[in-house]
This record gives sequence, C-alpha cells and structure tokens, in this order.
Amino acid sequence: MPTYSYKCPRCSEKLEIVHGMRAGYHAPVCENCKVIMRRDLQADMPNAGGRRYGSGFVSESLAISPLQTAEHKQNFPDVDVRGDGCLVFKDTQQHAKYLDKIGWDKRPSKKRKKKKVACKSH
Repeated sequence: MPTYSYKCPRCSEKLEIVHGMRAGYHAPVCENCKVIMRRDLQADMPNAGGRRYGSGFVSESLAISPLQTAEHKQNFPDVDVRGDGCLVFKDTQQHAKYLDKIGWDKRPSKKRKKKKVACKSH
C-alpha cells in the first residue's frame, strides 16, 4: 500500500499515512492546530529535493501577463519569465518554494475515464 505524506499549513507538523488507493481521500486533521492537513507532494516524490530540470521547466499554467513581468521580477528575481509570460524554473525546490510563497495548493490532476467506443460492423 502507498504512503501518503501530509503537512499542516499552520504549524508545519508532518504526518505519513499508509492506506490503499481505493480507500478514498480524507485529509487528516492536525492534532496541534485542528486544521485540515494538506498533501505534501514534495515529500511523496522520490529524490525530488533539488533535482534539476534539464534545461529548465516552463510552466504555462502559472503564466503571467507580460504587463506584470516587471513586478514579478521584483518579487521573484530568481524565477525567469519568457516573453510570452511563461515562468521558467531551474529545479524542483525553486518550483516548490514558488508555489508555497504564492499560496498555490498543488493537487494531483483527476484522470478522466476513457469511454469505450463500440465498433459497428456492416
């Protein structure tokens, strides 16, 4: 069974839970703060601490307006911005720190079920 890591957004308390994938998603509550804990995806990724992206990771989902580039460079001087507003991260730590600083709650994407198409023979 997989191990899931959780972290309290208020006091940074960490917790690991082992349960089956079909058990459903029920985030635990922090014993100290009584706040719902968030999945710590950084801890769940093996060898993620500081792994370098080949030539940089371009994030289209975090793109900004070109008009915001100057302000963004002021707030995040270590994150490159392409001309089209896409952000470029050097490694996983930089990406994780950026997401944490902007308050982004990174959750795994939901996979859609593929529809079966019946072929009709003539």
